[in-house]
Amino acid sequence: MSLSHGKWTILIGLAILTLATRQAAESSQNQMRESPPQETALTTSNPRSSVRGWYLWMAAKAPKYVMDSKIRADDPIERGVDCSRLHYLCHTRAGLPFRRVTSREIALGLGGWIGSDVSIDQADETDLTFWTWKNRPDRPFGHTGALIIHPQTGLLEVVHASQSRGETVHEPLQGTLLRDLVKVRHLKY
Repeated sequence: MSLSHGKWTILIGLAILTLATRQAAESSQNQMRESPPQETALTTSNPRSSVRGWYLWMAAKAPKYVMDSKIRADDPIERGVDCSRLHYLCHTRAGLPFRRVTSREIALGLGGWIGSDVSIDQADETDLTFWTWKNRPDRPFGHTGALIIHPQTGLLEVVHASQSRGETVHEPLQGTLLRDLVKVRHLKY
């Protein structure tokens, strides 16, 4: 059975369309590795919204947890993050000029992390949360995360690089996370 010229044209057109669709999908996947999803596009003039998008993007990528002494600020996220590097990456990728410092220095407002302490009732999206490690009471503010407000429920959630889980997580602010919370810091952008 032979195909007419018109049928060949249709088959070739379908093959080209299929190839173009695959290439576009691969290009989109490659771009997702280095930039946030379109629904959290960071072209907004609202810095808090931009930072929120980066936190959600980082949580979705779930980079592994690596202690800060083993990684440089400019290493790719595939090398891993710790809690303070998570803040640094999300804020600098949103175009905010913060220095890479420890969670304790962030809590103290060093490195450009200027803000004010607020109660949990006054907390806003992307406010920073701090905990003191239970096995290191001599190290206040040893762990930090960022608040996200769930769009449907309005409940507070937190994104943080969890050493115990070995990756970046996004979870409700409840249980021990809420009970052991020692400080919330509202940054001035």
